[in-house]
Amino acid sequence: MDKRLEVGASMRHFALMDSLSERHLARVWWEGRLPESGPNWSWPHRPDMSQIDAQNTSLDDREHQGALLLERLSRQYADAGVPVPAVLEKLGAPAARTVTTGHQLCIAGGPAFTFYKIQTAITLARHLESRWGTPVVPVFWLASEDHDFEEVSALWSGQSWQTWHPAGPIGGAVGRMSTAGLSEVLHGWAETADVAEETLNGLTADADGNLSQAMRRWVHRMFGPDQLVVLDGDDAAFKTVFSNIMQREVSESLVHTAVSNCNAALADAGFTPQVHVRACNLFHLDEGQRRRIEADGKGGWHAENGAQWPSTEALCTDVAAQPEKFSPNALLRPVYQSVLLPDVAMVGGLAEIAYGMQLPDVYHRLGVRQPVLVPRDGAVVLPKRQVKLMEKAGLRDEMVLQPLREWTKALVSQAELPDSSAWRKSIMTHAEASQAEMGQLDRSLEGSVQAAAAKMENLLDRLDQQVVRAFKRKEEESVTRLEKVDHWVRPEGKPQERVCNIFQLAGAWDVQSAGAAAPLEEILRDAFEQGHKSLDWCPLLHVIRAVGP
Repeated sequence: MDKRLEVGASMRHFALMDSLSERHLARVWWEGRLPESGPNWSWPHRPDMSQIDAQNTSLDDREHQGALLLERLSRQYADAGVPVPAVLEKLGAPAARTVTTGHQLCIAGGPAFTFYKIQTAITLARHLESRWGTPVVPVFWLASEDHDFEEVSALWSGQSWQTWHPAGPIGGAVGRMSTAGLSEVLHGWAETADVAEETLNGLTADADGNLSQAMRRWVHRMFGPDQLVVLDGDDAAFKTVFSNIMQREVSESLVHTAVSNCNAALADAGFTPQVHVRACNLFHLDEGQRRRIEADGKGGWHAENGAQWPSTEALCTDVAAQPEKFSPNALLRPVYQSVLLPDVAMVGGLAEIAYGMQLPDVYHRLGVRQPVLVPRDGAVVLPKRQVKLMEKAGLRDEMVLQPLREWTKALVSQAELPDSSAWRKSIMTHAEASQAEMGQLDRSLEGSVQAAAAKMENLLDRLDQQVVRAFKRKEEESVTRLEKVDHWVRPEGKPQERVCNIFQLAGAWDVQSAGAAAPLEEILRDAFEQGHKSLDWCPLLHVIRAVGP
């Protein structure tokens, strides 16, 4: 669908699933082509409105944690020095529901897809709140307990990666790390990233305290004060609610048993599970450390180079007494979210959807209905400079999904270059006649004729390639245009949304529009809303291009 927005931009959106291979797990699931599930569990539901309605109803009998959420989230916001969002009050209502997404604590919010995740959750929450007439709150869950610092420590400037090298120790839950020294990295990044000075000043002011607090501020800088709630699961009171399940994970090997069942079903269908399941899917948190918990082979447990417990009972006792010292891994974290929040839907990228495919039997064993899985929307942003290059190169919006080689092929095919097709036809005709004539004399000559024809075909292939290379040399300017657009759409050979930061894209949009277009964040919000007017929810890839002189 092509839609022009009254804000100096046009938008087209494409079905995201159509861009995936026929055998991609997410597409097979989306199209209902997975084999039958287990005897006691079913594959996660896609975001069909009837299934989301059923999820809503199923939560009526669940214990509501509204009072705890209000108390602890208010404290988290106060500790970060951030005003409490007005939308938080909605969580106190017994009928309140949540649409949750989350991500690692990447500098300045990380790649643009973090923005797209959150905007997908906000858009769906608005639709559901209007549909039901009851509160639906979008929640961003901070992955503050992850310990892979390298994945959150760099920003792409458009030319190179700017990397944060903290002065203090690196390890443990990243959300607890000090942000000291981060403002210098942000300044270095902004020099070449088209980030407006006012935006940079805000981002650096936000980079105070620990990384969890900084990420909370960056998210609200993207979306304003009242669009969503940001939740940090690294909280003793929240962990208390989850303590019983963590104890079951130790005593029953809950996740390993259940996920292994789902993994076997996925393997039978030809898919490799996204996440390796362990005998125990918990970590132990200590000062500056997050250590995997493993059985010691003697009936006890130990954290790698850390704490030890002589028995399962001792470990469960410690979990009950100090739940804040234990952390779920990537497979157990969604369950933590579902226990704490009245989730009707979980928004995620394709990898997170794959995580969700491993969890149905976990939810079944806990007697909890798994939230509906919602693949996030994506976007490609084309500011004015890139639009002009595309127009000169003859690139259409739908072509931004194709690789550079396809653009080059299209350029060559439009040129109607001389080729060897007539020559080839003539050779084949003469070869067939010669093969018949010479074969009558000696059948062994037929192979010689075929070999000679194949050699001539190879020579003509090389000649055609030389013609194309000569054309590219002659049309160097056109080829350079394609390469420039490709560098913008696929920096470092990866999708724009996985490399460029949203503040970087917004800065380039504003600079190149010279203030003639609405802010990019506003345009994206409108594009997501317009793309999802139908009740038939489908993940979309939005192509946003600047229009006007």
